[in-house]
Amino acid sequence: MPPPLGASKVPGTANQQPLSVPRGRLKLVIQLPVGSEAASYEVQIRKQDESAIVSGKAQARIEAGITKLLIEIDTRSIQAGDYQIAWRLDDFDWRFYPIQLR
Repeated sequence: MPPPLGASKVPGTANQQPLSVPRGRLKLVIQLPVGSEAASYEVQIRKQDESAIVSGKAQARIEAGITKLLIEIDTRSIQAGDYQIAWRLDDFDWRFYPIQLR
C-alpha cells in the first residue's frame, strides 16, 4: 500500500508500517490521534490515490481519554494486498493509515 519510504504522497504514511488485517466481516476498533472528537466519522478502505473500495460511517467514543472509532466493515470482496484505511470527521481532510489485507 504505501510506496517505498520517502516516496509517499500522503502525509504521515512514509514511516508507518502497515497493520495486518484479515479479510472478512470485521468489527474494528481504531484508536484515533490524541485530541480527536467523539463523533460520527466517515471511513474508507482504498488504494493510494484511488477512490474508496469500501466505505461506511462509524461512531467514535472517548474511553479513558482515548478516542476509539468503532466500525463494522466487510472486506471479503477485496483482494489481499496493500491498502489504506482513511477516516475523516464531517468535511475535514482525510487521515490515512496503511493496512495490509491478508
